Amino acid sequence: RHITFTPPPPLAPRDIGAQHAQFPDLLRLLEAGIQNIWITGPSGSGKTYAAHALADSLSRPFHSHGACLTSYDLLGFIDAGGTYHSTEFRRAYEHGGIACLDEIDSWSPAATLALNEALANGSAPFPDKRVPRHPDCTIIACANTYGLGATSTYVGRNRLDAAFLDRFGAKLEWTYDWALTRSLLPSEDLATQWCARVRSASDAARANAMQIAITPRAALEGYKLLRSGIAPDAVADMTYAFGLTAQQRTQLTQTA
Repeated sequence: RHITFTPPPPLAPRDIGAQHAQFPDLLRLLEAGIQNIWITGPSGSGKTYAAHALADSLSRPFHSHGACLTSYDLLGFIDAGGTYHSTEFRRAYEHGGIACLDEIDSWSPAATLALNEALANGSAPFPDKRVPRHPDCTIIACANTYGLGATSTYVGRNRLDAAFLDRFGAKLEWTYDWALTRSLLPSEDLATQWCARVRSASDAARANAMQIAITPRAALEGYKLLRSGIAPDAVADMTYAFGLTAQQRTQLTQTA
């Protein structure tokens, strides 16, 4: 027996300005009909922002969940008076939209396993009734790992169930987009020099296998401090170099 695939209706994304270099890949997955998407990327790479931008570009509602501990956080619950209390996930699932499951590799197994049926089938049981999945409901899971457990950099992450991971039809590896970061800052030498300094430190940390995260946030937030008159070295101490040893600081100026 052959499975018949019905092509999804064409998307008509609107221009919402500069986006991450991989944003077209995200759109392409939706155009292919992928409903469950997994995005792995380091802290500060713009995963959640991209999910929000996707909702904006498609004029769909954006619904987000942070770390969830129980199934009730996602599916809702019925109180003692018989009233059902809904969730962001339920609203996206029933009425359409982008459901962003943020930091999902820090969620408890009770929460992720509750999603299995919703991800794999065209409907899901909620405490009040079974709900069909809206055709415009796209579920995007954002993680710092591959769901295979904690790493030396992201020590608070869980190993996720293989059946749960398998329900995501496509997975993207999200990287830092320094060109986008630079475009978000004013066109002046101060911003250019600072962004280049943070990027160089980030590249050196990765090349030297340093277990630290130097992200575009340091460029964006550090620039605010520079504009207030704080010296660049002092800004570095308050942002990407905070808490580092002298040896680690030296490594940030070297490329392996």
